[in-house]
Amino acid sequence: VTGVQTCALPICSTSGLGRGVALSLAAAGARGVLVHGTSEERGREVVASIAELAPACKVVFHKADLTQAEACKTVVPAAVEAFGLVDGLVNSAALCFPRGTLEDTTVEQWDMMFNLNARASFQVTQAATEHMKAKGIQGSVVNITGQHYGQQTYAARIGRASCRERV
Repeated sequence: VTGVQTCALPICSTSGLGRGVALSLAAAGARGVLVHGTSEERGREVVASIAELAPACKVVFHKADLTQAEACKTVVPAAVEAFGLVDGLVNSAALCFPRGTLEDTTVEQWDMMFNLNARASFQVTQAATEHMKAKGIQGSVVNITGQHYGQQTYAARIGRASCRERV
């Protein structure tokens, strides 16, 4: 997901691994990067860092809480509005706290983690690949995580990673 033609969506790119992905895409020559997250302050910081690092890269911040299904539907349209197209998606969102064991993890904790760690990636990937197919774009979707997010979502995350479709 690099190169001067790339307009990429690194999901949850205001901190940690996602922030590093956003900066790396810009440094590698991406034409556009949609910085995504829930913190406007951190979003502004990443946008400023990218603007300094790669002035030719158009960078836009999009705020959305991807634990909410409706918010997931806003990410790809925001990128298309900003750049005209999307040809790269990096799913790096992972909620790892609060961690729990089988005995003490609540259904609410499970739902919050599953909604971000698995469902959000599925929904955004679905929207991105639909856009790419409709526009005849051969793009890339990368699913990664740099954090240990607990046993409760391990099986779901592995299952998600095994669902692949060539775009």
